[in-house]
Amino acid sequence: MKLIRSFVSVFLSTVTVFFSLVFFLVSNALSQIEPPDRRYLFQSDRNSRVSKIQQRQRVKERRERIKQKSSREDGKPYNIEASSLNYDNETQTLNADGELSLTYLTTVAEASKGSINSVTNDVYLEGNVRIEDLDFDLTADVVELNLDSETGVMKNARMNLEQGNYKLDSEIIQRINKDTFRFEDVDLTTCDCDEDCPPWKINASEAMVQSEGYGEVWDATLNFSNIPVFYVPYLIFPVKNQRQSGFLPPTFGVGGQRGLELSAPFFWNINESTDATITSVIQTSSRLGLDLEFRKVFSQKSSVEAGLVYLNESLRGRNADGTPNLQGTVTDGYFDPSIDEDRIGFYVDHNWQGKIGGVDFQWILDGNFVSDDLLPREYEKNEIAFFNSRFVTSNAVARAFLNDTTTLDVSTEWNQAILDDDDLIFQRLPEITLNSLNIFRPFGNNDYGLKLISRSNLSYVNFERDANFKGSRAEVHQTLSVPFYFQNYFEGTLDGSIRASSYSLSRDGSLTLTNAETGESEEFLLSGSSGRVVPAINFRVGTVLEKVYDVSDSSFLQAIHDVGRRGRAGQLKRFKHTIEPFGRYQFIPNVNQNDTPLFDSFDRIASRNVVSYGIVQRLFSRTKGRSEYLYGIEEITPELNDLPSTVLPSPLE
Repeated sequence: MKLIRSFVSVFLSTVTVFFSLVFFLVSNALSQIEPPDRRYLFQSDRNSRVSKIQQRQRVKERRERIKQKSSREDGKPYNIEASSLNYDNETQTLNADGELSLTYLTTVAEASKGSINSVTNDVYLEGNVRIEDLDFDLTADVVELNLDSETGVMKNARMNLEQGNYKLDSEIIQRINKDTFRFEDVDLTTCDCDEDCPPWKINASEAMVQSEGYGEVWDATLNFSNIPVFYVPYLIFPVKNQRQSGFLPPTFGVGGQRGLELSAPFFWNINESTDATITSVIQTSSRLGLDLEFRKVFSQKSSVEAGLVYLNESLRGRNADGTPNLQGTVTDGYFDPSIDEDRIGFYVDHNWQGKIGGVDFQWILDGNFVSDDLLPREYEKNEIAFFNSRFVTSNAVARAFLNDTTTLDVSTEWNQAILDDDDLIFQRLPEITLNSLNIFRPFGNNDYGLKLISRSNLSYVNFERDANFKGSRAEVHQTLSVPFYFQNYFEGTLDGSIRASSYSLSRDGSLTLTNAETGESEEFLLSGSSGRVVPAINFRVGTVLEKVYDVSDSSFLQAIHDVGRRGRAGQLKRFKHTIEPFGRYQFIPNVNQNDTPLFDSFDRIASRNVVSYGIVQRLFSRTKGRSEYLYGIEEITPELNDLPSTVLPSPLE
């Protein structure tokens, strides 16, 4: 108690002196610059919501404009406007010259001049031709088409297809029917970048593209920055918005130990919210197997993803002592380096949000399992575990939102030890945590961001294992923080915390600790019950210097970005470079914790009296979505700040 009273006295004295100094220095200052807001990476992001709404409105207006122009009240099948119009009775042709505008059904066409036959509805357009439809838009030098059959020919044309975001440059485009196009001497790409030199494109002598179908190209060459690198006589690709069942590209390989490797995945589109991937695994000198993945979305707030790997290792052969051939796999440090002939691994991830009895609940399941410790190292499946993992960990968390500031978590954690004996590994069965976050404003609304933040954490964890002692830990962790800033020059936080822990063991035990520097070991006797109280003071202050660089569409960085998979979804717009100098002070008094058990890393909190400082540099990028809206409908995606957060416990040594 004397230590606690001393800590509280030091903390309150420090707070009083600090704020007196702050108010004395800046009492006459006026806040002329907006305070820092960490929710926005770039200043322009503050208006992102407004920009998205405006963009959606523009798309809607375009669709409405096309519909309005194409709907005729005078009974005519089309409407044509131009600077000069004259009708040839002999040929029954209406000739137009200067700023020609033609609308027909959902099609809007513009050109310098043109003509239309009133009997056959044949249209001829020439000079800066631009055509917009619900499914595509194009520019061309000359267009000849029939309004009734919707067929025609376009010369020196560039077309953008909404399905698949394909862009095609062709000497001649022939529209065979409403949904099918034929191209001659065509360049195809999905890059929304410089037309003269896209990062990649496919050049073909002939191509056929069917909307909501497939595209086919003949005599095709794959080019990177206009340099041909690969030739194929024939290529087929989907031009669809809907998912389709079918085989995905296979992978091949040859290994000195595992022989010929072949992986052939098949995608199964079960329905609009459910799909699966079935992959055959063949390694001629090691194994045969199947890799199954299953995904289902029940609603926006509920989904499940699961996978199963089965491997038969009979092809790898055995050593003289009857053990499986490890084929070069390093097993140093493994407690159990054995390999099963029939191996399995699986994972299941389930998320659910909803209400129970009027209370908001959230459920997260992350389950993982391997039949032997060498499976993560020999078969890459990151959904289960990374190849260098020390543990294969499963978590389950149920969270109840009791009110706006308080949550109750009930969770479990199960660890399979890869290197160590599973019997010695602690499992959290269960862990109960009550979290509370409250914000008070004793200083009112001020220009320095001063407020009082209280974080309360009450937890109880039951630690189970098969060997040696086991027990539980009950803990109260209370933190009081005072954030502050001065205009846009610097910001910081002063906080104090106290952690009180109570331990209970199933039986008395012993604990051996080894000094990492000297290598000397010391054994401590543990009683059935023990406790500790650890206070702490932290102070941090820092600032950020930043500069934003715009990225032009024709820049080298833009070209490199567009080559990657993410380049298809977003266009690189700008970079932000920050330089962040900071200073920190941390004080934790020396508290004897030798008689407490060691369940995880939180059970040993070292004393600290440290001043640290440094400079951090960061480089951020901002991309703009290429197709955020489809037919004026915004994707139903919640804002990041609207999503509740659940922090899963991590496996600790």
